[in-house]
Amino acid sequence: MITLDDFDASNKQRVLGRSMPVAFSCSLYHTAYATPSGEVRSCGQNTDGQVFALGSGGGGSEGEEDMILKPSLVESLLSHRVVRVSCGLTHSAVITDRGLVLTYGGNEFAQLGHSFDYGGGGGGSAVASTRVPPRSVPTLRSSVVVEVACGETFTLALTQNAEVFAWGSRRFCGGGDKLSSLSSSS
Repeated sequence: MITLDDFDASNKQRVLGRSMPVAFSCSLYHTAYATPSGEVRSCGQNTDGQVFALGSGGGGSEGEEDMILKPSLVESLLSHRVVRVSCGLTHSAVITDRGLVLTYGGNEFAQLGHSFDYGGGGGGSAVASTRVPPRSVPTLRSSVVVEVACGETFTLALTQNAEVFAWGSRRFCGGGDKLSSLSSSS
Protein backbone atom coordinates (compact mmCIF):
# COMPACT_ATOMS: atom_id res chain seq x y z
CA MET A 1 0.00 0.00 0.00
CA ILE A 2 1.28 3.47 -0.89
CA THR A 3 0.82 6.04 1.89
CA LEU A 4 1.32 9.80 2.05
CA ASP A 5 4.70 9.18 3.67
CA ASP A 6 5.82 7.57 0.40
CA PHE A 7 5.41 10.90 -1.42
CA ASP A 8 7.97 13.03 0.38
CA ALA A 9 10.76 14.41 -1.79
CA SER A 10 13.26 11.67 -0.94
CA ASN A 11 10.89 8.81 -1.75
CA LYS A 12 8.89 9.96 -4.79
CA GLN A 13 11.32 8.41 -7.28
CA ARG A 14 11.15 5.06 -5.47
CA VAL A 15 7.34 4.99 -5.54
CA LEU A 16 6.62 6.39 -8.99
CA GLY A 17 9.69 5.34 -10.91
CA ARG A 18 11.56 7.76 -13.15
CA SER A 19 8.70 10.03 -14.21
CA MET A 20 6.21 12.10 -12.26
CA PRO A 21 2.61 11.96 -13.50
CA VAL A 22 1.17 14.61 -15.83
CA ALA A 23 -2.33 13.13 -15.51
CA PHE A 24 -3.75 10.61 -13.06
CA SER A 25 -7.00 9.01 -11.97
CA CYS A 26 -8.19 6.71 -9.19
CA SER A 27 -11.20 4.49 -8.82
CA LEU A 28 -12.27 2.30 -5.94
CA TYR A 29 -9.87 -0.50 -6.90
CA HIS A 30 -7.24 0.81 -9.33
CA THR A 31 -5.11 3.81 -10.25
CA ALA A 32 -3.56 4.96 -13.52
CA TYR A 33 -1.30 7.83 -14.52
CA ALA A 34 0.37 9.19 -17.65
CA THR A 35 4.01 10.24 -17.71
CA PRO A 36 5.49 13.23 -19.57
CA SER A 37 6.61 10.85 -22.34
CA GLY A 38 3.03 9.58 -22.79
CA GLU A 39 3.43 6.20 -21.13
CA VAL A 40 0.67 4.87 -18.88
CA ARG A 41 1.40 3.15 -15.60
CA SER A 42 -1.29 1.48 -13.55
CA CYS A 43 -1.80 -0.63 -10.44
CA GLY A 44 -4.52 -2.19 -8.33
CA GLN A 45 -7.20 -4.81 -8.84
CA ASN A 46 -7.16 -6.16 -12.40
CA THR A 47 -9.94 -8.76 -12.37
CA ASP A 48 -11.56 -7.20 -15.45
CA GLY A 49 -8.36 -6.01 -17.14
CA GLN A 50 -8.80 -2.40 -16.01
CA VAL A 51 -5.08 -2.13 -15.12
CA PHE A 52 -3.87 -4.11 -18.16
CA ALA A 53 -0.22 -4.11 -17.12
CA LEU A 54 2.36 -6.76 -16.30
CA GLY A 55 2.85 -6.89 -12.55
CA SER A 56 5.84 -8.07 -10.60
CA GLY A 57 4.36 -11.56 -10.23
CA GLY A 58 5.81 -12.62 -13.57
CA GLY A 59 2.90 -14.88 -14.44
CA GLY A 60 0.82 -14.63 -17.59
CA SER A 61 0.83 -11.95 -20.22
CA GLU A 62 -0.21 -8.32 -20.10
CA GLY A 63 -3.63 -7.86 -18.53
CA GLU A 64 -3.87 -11.36 -17.01
CA GLU A 65 -2.78 -10.93 -13.39
CA ASP A 66 -5.63 -10.21 -10.95
CA MET A 67 -3.66 -7.79 -8.74
CA ILE A 68 -0.88 -5.41 -9.75
CA LEU A 69 0.74 -4.07 -6.57
CA LYS A 70 3.15 -1.48 -8.00
CA PRO A 71 2.57 1.05 -10.80
CA SER A 72 3.40 -0.94 -13.93
CA LEU A 73 3.74 -0.01 -17.58
CA VAL A 74 0.72 -0.63 -19.85
CA GLU A 75 2.83 -1.89 -22.77
CA SER A 76 -0.07 -2.15 -25.21
CA LEU A 77 -0.37 1.66 -25.14
CA LEU A 78 3.28 2.32 -26.04
CA SER A 79 2.40 3.10 -29.67
CA HIS A 80 0.39 6.10 -28.42
CA ARG A 81 1.37 9.23 -26.48
CA VAL A 82 -1.25 9.40 -23.72
CA VAL A 83 -2.10 12.80 -22.21
CA ARG A 84 -5.21 12.01 -20.12
CA VAL A 85 -6.40 9.00 -18.10
CA SER A 86 -9.61 8.09 -16.30
CA CYS A 87 -10.54 5.08 -14.16
CA GLY A 88 -14.00 3.58 -13.78
CA LEU A 89 -14.93 0.72 -11.49
CA THR A 90 -13.85 -2.05 -13.90
CA HIS A 91 -12.60 -0.07 -16.90
CA SER A 92 -10.13 2.62 -17.91
CA ALA A 93 -10.01 5.25 -20.65
CA VAL A 94 -7.16 7.32 -22.06
CA ILE A 95 -6.80 10.17 -24.54
CA THR A 96 -3.80 10.42 -26.85
CA ASP A 97 -2.02 13.59 -27.94
CA ARG A 98 -4.07 13.35 -31.18
CA GLY A 99 -7.40 13.31 -29.35
CA LEU A 100 -8.06 9.58 -29.82
CA VAL A 101 -9.93 7.78 -27.03
CA LEU A 102 -8.90 4.23 -26.12
CA THR A 103 -10.77 2.18 -23.52
CA TYR A 104 -10.07 -1.18 -21.89
CA GLY A 105 -11.09 -3.51 -19.08
CA GLY A 106 -14.64 -4.65 -18.30
CA ASN A 107 -17.44 -4.00 -20.79
CA GLU A 108 -20.47 -5.53 -19.03
CA PHE A 109 -22.50 -2.33 -19.46
CA ALA A 110 -20.97 -1.23 -22.80
CA GLN A 111 -18.90 1.30 -20.86
CA LEU A 112 -15.99 0.83 -23.30
CA GLY A 113 -17.94 2.02 -26.34
CA HIS A 114 -17.11 -1.27 -28.08
CA SER A 115 -19.25 -4.18 -29.20
CA PHE A 116 -20.44 -6.54 -26.45
CA ASP A 117 -19.12 -9.57 -28.28
CA TYR A 118 -15.38 -8.90 -27.91
CA GLY A 119 -13.43 -12.10 -27.44
CA GLY A 120 -15.20 -14.26 -29.99
CA GLY A 121 -18.16 -16.36 -28.98
CA GLY A 122 -19.97 -15.92 -25.75
CA GLY A 123 -22.79 -13.85 -27.17
CA GLY A 124 -22.06 -10.77 -25.12
CA SER A 125 -21.87 -12.48 -21.75
CA ALA A 126 -20.03 -10.80 -18.90
CA VAL A 127 -17.20 -13.32 -19.26
CA ALA A 128 -16.70 -12.42 -22.92
CA SER A 129 -16.79 -8.72 -21.95
CA THR A 130 -13.87 -8.66 -19.50
CA ARG A 131 -10.18 -8.06 -20.02
CA VAL A 132 -10.78 -6.20 -23.27
CA PRO A 133 -7.39 -4.80 -24.37
CA PRO A 134 -6.99 -1.10 -25.21
CA ARG A 135 -9.00 -0.25 -28.35
CA SER A 136 -10.17 3.01 -29.85
CA VAL A 137 -13.84 3.95 -29.55
CA PRO A 138 -15.14 3.58 -33.14
CA THR A 139 -17.71 6.40 -33.08
CA LEU A 140 -15.13 8.92 -31.86
CA ARG A 141 -12.32 8.12 -34.31
CA SER A 142 -13.11 11.18 -36.45
CA SER A 143 -13.45 13.51 -33.43
CA VAL A 144 -10.75 15.20 -31.38
CA VAL A 145 -11.52 14.41 -27.75
CA VAL A 146 -10.13 16.74 -25.08
CA GLU A 147 -11.50 15.17 -21.90
CA VAL A 148 -12.74 11.77 -20.77
CA ALA A 149 -14.37 10.74 -17.51
CA CYS A 150 -15.21 7.23 -16.36
CA GLY A 151 -18.05 6.68 -13.94
CA GLU A 152 -18.71 3.40 -12.22
CA THR A 153 -20.32 1.75 -15.29
CA PHE A 154 -20.34 4.51 -17.92
CA THR A 155 -17.98 6.85 -19.76
CA LEU A 156 -18.26 10.46 -20.94
CA ALA A 157 -16.13 12.23 -23.55
CA LEU A 158 -15.88 15.92 -24.47
CA THR A 159 -14.76 16.88 -27.99
CA GLN A 160 -12.99 20.06 -29.09
CA ASN A 161 -16.33 21.07 -30.68
CA ALA A 162 -18.02 20.99 -27.24
CA GLU A 163 -19.94 17.78 -27.97
CA VAL A 164 -20.45 15.46 -25.03
CA PHE A 165 -20.72 11.74 -25.76
CA ALA A 166 -21.97 9.21 -23.20
CA TRP A 167 -22.05 5.43 -23.25
CA GLY A 168 -22.53 2.56 -20.83
CA SER A 169 -25.14 2.27 -18.11
CA ARG A 170 -27.59 5.17 -18.38
CA ARG A 171 -28.79 4.56 -14.84
CA PHE A 172 -25.87 6.53 -13.44
CA CYS A 173 -25.96 9.43 -15.89
CA GLY A 174 -29.67 10.25 -15.72
CA GLY A 175 -31.13 7.99 -18.40
CA GLY A 176 -32.86 5.11 -16.61
CA ASP A 177 -31.79 1.46 -16.35
CA LYS A 178 -31.32 0.56 -20.01
CA LEU A 179 -27.92 0.30 -21.61
CA SER A 180 -26.94 3.20 -23.79
CA SER A 181 -25.13 3.17 -27.07
CA LEU A 182 -22.70 5.94 -27.88
CA SER A 183 -24.69 9.17 -28.17
CA SER A 184 -24.00 12.88 -28.26
CA SER A 185 -25.71 15.59 -26.27
CA SER A 186 -25.67 18.07 -29.15
